[in-house]
Amino acid sequence: MLMKTPFAKWLMALAAVMALALLAVACGGADEDTDGASPTATAQETPGGTGATPVATDNCVPGGGPPSEGAGPDELTGRITFVRLVFGCQPDIYIMDGNGDNATALATDPTIDDESDLSPDGEKVVFFSGRDGNAYIYVMNSDGSDLQRLTEGSGGDTSPRWSPDGERIAFSRSGTLMVMNADGSDQKVIMEAQAADTAEPCRAGAFVGSWAPDGERITYYSAVIRSNATNTFWVCSMKVDGTDVKVLVGEPEGKLHAEPYWSPDGSKIVF
Repeated sequence: MLMKTPFAKWLMALAAVMALALLAVACGGADEDTDGASPTATAQETPGGTGATPVATDNCVPGGGPPSEGAGPDELTGRITFVRLVFGCQPDIYIMDGNGDNATALATDPTIDDESDLSPDGEKVVFFSGRDGNAYIYVMNSDGSDLQRLTEGSGGDTSPRWSPDGERIAFSRSGTLMVMNADGSDQKVIMEAQAADTAEPCRAGAFVGSWAPDGERITYYSAVIRSNATNTFWVCSMKVDGTDVKVLVGEPEGKLHAEPYWSPDGSKIVF
């Protein structure tokens, strides 16, 4: 993130933080049946701000999808939304029962659909997609119907997360942290990303992890990516208004720390 443009900040942070944590799994040994897909997938440009156009991969062979029956016990109730990764393909969004049954595709655009989050009442799914040429935030019913785009502008919108009451959504815009109403209105900056070469801890390009159960704080992860020096990653938290920033994890230097999520009782954060 030594480059100064918002897209460059977003692209490098996303490539280093999300790609290391997410795409390495997909390209390094995912167990999906690729039906003979070639292991030489062409790298694609990640969606982001102005100038980035998400494109479909040329050799995607998605296979038959997840199994219809899960392996979990029946007492695992509720529903789970997840992102399915197939070697050579862009991510797709699915939903299933808590025990793994009834896995169903919700969003499978050939560009990218990613980072889905199920609303507290289980009725809606928020996610980001590159289907309109850049990364924007979308919401749909949990059966995949009534797709609506919530953000506009130059793009670079990722990591949407519902508030515990389902009335607001926190997200990242080119590394700057934002909060908006669930219908996309009243978008506010709560932490503007600082330039990488002078960024304070937890104030470089950032991505939302989750809200605290009481709705008072947000946990997120932040990174400074350097081409010729040690990278820096932090797990952080702050009040929803952007004040009281706290560094939760920053050591050891150069090690990846990402995807923080609060426990239901608010006493712990997993990352």
